[in-house]
Amino acid sequence: MKKLLQALVVAAVAISLTGAAVEAEWPEKPIKMIIQFSPGGGGDQTLLPLKPLLEKRLGTPFLYTYKPGAGSRIGTEVIFADGAE
Repeated sequence: MKKLLQALVVAAVAISLTGAAVEAEWPEKPIKMIIQFSPGGGGDQTLLPLKPLLEKRLGTPFLYTYKPGAGSRIGTEVIFADGAE
């Protein structure tokens, strides 16, 4: 039983490594960032200076969308709805 378990673990690792080698490089398309607060707030002051650095490092544009309101609940709902894509 122990040898079977070891064989399954080795097979799982081999499959995961093979899949990683076949996958396309990340990211393939622009990255959407949803900011749950109003423009000009703390989120902007933290994220906007990082935007050009991240775009240069990852080689893809970052698209910011503001969804303020309801104590950030609206933005959170949009994130989880978009995450289903």
